[in-house]
Amino acid sequence: MLTAMRLLWACALLAGCVAAGIGEPIPSTMRAMQKGLFPCSGPKWSCLSLNAKAPVPTPSAGQVLVKMSGASVNPRDVDCVEPICLLFRLKPGFPFRCYQGTIGGDSILGGDGSGVVAAVGPGLSWTGCPKLKVGDKVWGFFEGPYAEYAVGSCNTTRPKPTSLSFVDAGVIPGVGNTAVDIFQRLGAPWKKSENITVVVTAGQGGTGFIAVQVAKALGAARVATAASGAGLDLMKSLGVDIVVDYHKQDLFDVLESNSVDVVFDNIGGAGTADKAMPSIRPGGAFMLLTGGGKGTLSKHPKEGVKQFESGIFNPSGDALDALAGWFDSGLLRPHTFQSFGLSEVPAAFTRSLGHGIIGKISIAPDKTFVSKSMDLLV
Repeated sequence: MLTAMRLLWACALLAGCVAAGIGEPIPSTMRAMQKGLFPCSGPKWSCLSLNAKAPVPTPSAGQVLVKMSGASVNPRDVDCVEPICLLFRLKPGFPFRCYQGTIGGDSILGGDGSGVVAAVGPGLSWTGCPKLKVGDKVWGFFEGPYAEYAVGSCNTTRPKPTSLSFVDAGVIPGVGNTAVDIFQRLGAPWKKSENITVVVTAGQGGTGFIAVQVAKALGAARVATAASGAGLDLMKSLGVDIVVDYHKQDLFDVLESNSVDVVFDNIGGAGTADKAMPSIRPGGAFMLLTGGGKGTLSKHPKEGVKQFESGIFNPSGDALDALAGWFDSGLLRPHTFQSFGLSEVPAAFTRSLGHGIIGKISIAPDKTFVSKSMDLLV
């Protein structure tokens, strides 16, 4: 008995050698999607390959090792594999770089996902987040989440919403954190008496579907957006007040002059800022999410309207906790459009570049299926 206790204590000192189940050892190798030396493009994605013998990372002080069950496909993940990433270094201060090694393992970007804590780094109780322990179900930001195991900082790894599956939870941290961060910088949370109207330019995509909900959760009285096809019904079901079919009308042709307080341009279409100006009240704000779009701030903004550009957000544990509370209370709903297994990351990247995506695309590192739709996860 004494020997067994000493062994368990030794395991704890060595960053935890038990996985979610007591006595289940953490393997030394794992499956991980990796990138070759040079960038590549779809549909072949020749620089991507599944390494079945990648080393399992070891958590340092203030980190946890998580057995991954969900991860997100974000536009920047694709950008940082494609040749365009070679140009990022020419832009001073631009946060994106070409991925090196395991996808998502770039120390600048990281990635979002969900899973179960398999081990904790040494001295975790002294780092300001002592509540995480082996077996906890978590979500957050990780180094290399397209793998069976990944490490994350305990400051940005938090208990996942109990109401969400790992697949649904894994796609939310990045887009959810973005929405919370941007709206807080624009004055949220808002009081009901302020009667705030928020516009999200594109509601049905990965950033938009959560932003329209977060705006309401942060106190917006009215939310407007544009969508098409099945996205129109989704927006209405999420409580969006004004939904415009962008194939038939321009969103800002529908909105009255001086009727909007905040515009979050999450798509970055050319000329959007100029189109939006008549609708924004003096004292309001226009926020452009920088990325792959061609949008710019207006060169002739309305007097009294502030303009901002938002680059990469700062991962926040507090934002994750707020999002978890909103999901578990029913204020927010997930919408995972399609999920792919770990070996299918190239196919997921190709699908993410296509049309008709509503919500988010997920990677399920612990699944081995070839997915056609979310029905295969049931």
